Amino acid sequence: MDHGTGQDAESVTGGGELLAVLGVGPGLGMSMAERFGAEGHDLALVSRSAARHPSYRARLAERGIGSRTYAADVNDPEDLHRVLAEIRAAQGPVGAAWFGPASTEGPAIVPLPDAGPEALLAPVRALLAPLPHVVRELVPDMVARGRGTLFFGVGGSGLVPTPRSAPSPPPRPPRACTY
Repeated sequence: MDHGTGQDAESVTGGGELLAVLGVGPGLGMSMAERFGAEGHDLALVSRSAARHPSYRARLAERGIGSRTYAADVNDPEDLHRVLAEIRAAQGPVGAAWFGPASTEGPAIVPLPDAGPEALLAPVRALLAPLPHVVRELVPDMVARGRGTLFFGVGGSGLVPTPRSAPSPPPRPPRACTY
């Protein structure tokens, strides 16, 4: 697995709450990483393939933001469990998580005027099915710690990546726990 091992510990930690970006890509996922990293959050970036990880780490490093990267299919409950265990062991508890992987199931994104009911429902089902697993993995620890934040993103940058479109981070330390 890819763990961003080319970086020293100081470049990996910002000393803030850990944000796990589950389903990082060049659009919204990296936008979340850049925004939260700039606010001092530690980052764990997860995507199905490690192929883009060096470019993601380099893009963040240009802004003085360290990160660690992991390869896993977060839509698969066993792979999600495994990678979160690796993240916790390497970086500590997850204080916030963004979940927005591209779906590997169902049809490709179809322009709305061309979409029938099934073309609209299949991607929604594929995006919603993993959510209970994410909540089950992260919320108990967040509740025990008395803080945590979950973000769920869908489709906005599925066709056209939208860099720097992430919401503002929650106040430090995060006080809201979504479950």
